Amino acid sequence: MIRGSILAAALVLGTAVTGFAQQITSVVNFASLDNRLSPGALAFVRGTGLNIGAPPAVTVTQGIEVRAAWVSPSDVSATQLLIQIPLDATVGAGTLTVGAASYPINVTSYAPGVFSRDSTGTGVGSFLHVNSGQIVSLTTPAAPNESLHVFAVGLGQTNPAGMTGVPFPGVDVPTAAMPIVRVGGIPATVTSSVLLAGSVGFYRITFSVPAALPKGRYDVVVSIGMQESNTVTMPVTGPFAIPDFDENDVPDLVWQNDTTREVHAWRMLGAQGNVYGGSVILTGAVPGWRIAGSHDFNADGRPDLIWQNDTTREAWVWYMGGTEGNTLLGWNRLSGPVAGWRIAGTADFNADGRPDLIWQNDTTRETHVWYLGGAQGNTFLGWNVLSGPVAGWRIAGAADFNADGRPDLIWQNDTTRETHVWYLGGTQGNTFLGWNILSAAVPGWAVVN
Repeated sequence: MIRGSILAAALVLGTAVTGFAQQITSVVNFASLDNRLSPGALAFVRGTGLNIGAPPAVTVTQGIEVRAAWVSPSDVSATQLLIQIPLDATVGAGTLTVGAASYPINVTSYAPGVFSRDSTGTGVGSFLHVNSGQIVSLTTPAAPNESLHVFAVGLGQTNPAGMTGVPFPGVDVPTAAMPIVRVGGIPATVTSSVLLAGSVGFYRITFSVPAALPKGRYDVVVSIGMQESNTVTMPVTGPFAIPDFDENDVPDLVWQNDTTREVHAWRMLGAQGNVYGGSVILTGAVPGWRIAGSHDFNADGRPDLIWQNDTTREAWVWYMGGTEGNTLLGWNRLSGPVAGWRIAGTADFNADGRPDLIWQNDTTRETHVWYLGGAQGNTFLGWNVLSGPVAGWRIAGAADFNADGRPDLIWQNDTTRETHVWYLGGTQGNTFLGWNILSAAVPGWAVVN
């Protein structure tokens, strides 16, 4: 009660009470978390005692001009405010003031800041696949020529011009200047740059991934008006699953016990991805079921687990989430019993941004693809033949070997263990384009992925 009375007095009188004195320690770009600031840019004001007032008054003073900043009413605390720099601020030095506290700032013409997935301003950027709405991740990477969205702040005025703190209701509004997006140093084709409808200071840029990019992890930089953004990364690895359960941009290993069928994930670290970083349990014992793969079925950017029954061959998907990717969020059936067929892998064959299932017959070795879709990725959309009978050869996985953005099939001989790749393409991803040898005979070894 005494503490509450002191706080109330501080709020009413605005006096400097010990523990509640107003102080600004930093003003940083909302997305990049550095000191890039520009007219209309969103920024964090950090310090102490910042929530004195309802809402707190924030101004930017430049020379004799004093302009009011917009304060997000849902982002007010004693230690942090989310504000918009006045759209009519001028380029140059200024002072930002919150109540009795002030802080020097520098305003540039633009202050592009790109959001990262972990909100640090670095690491994997916040990108979305335009067609599917999925998050771009190692599990659902970008592909050459694909259209993506990236989200940013600090892109300046719109056309028509806006006002500080006032959203445009119901309509996206184009920016007055078009930004440049570079992926791995290569300019991408930008098709639109807009302030999102109903938002204050949130922009969306739509661009196409450069066609010449091979598989890899690339730096992405947005520039506008000679000002460059922070650098984020984007995986371009083709439409196949890479299990990254802890979202550290390094593939992890999925292990299943032969007897109990318990499943663990090894967290992998390091520049080469070969440093063991600990393990997490994905599931306890599940006798009679095997892991047939992992892919993101519900478009949340996290890998899910595909289970297939040893006897009936019924298939299910477990939706996984949480910080370590080992929290079971729910499940769905992918197929009823399909006796005599095994799931040999997953990949996006029809380029709709959703994983499909590869089925291979135990006896004839004929191979089919099931196209899946729907909000949870378990809706059967149709099927196609990937290959006729290929006796003595099994499908060991799928990956994009020729960097055309389409998955190819990996075949291994049962006896010699020789390995081949079949290049596939076409609208539905089932057109045979050619083949190559991946390895000569390697007796006693099996390709598992």
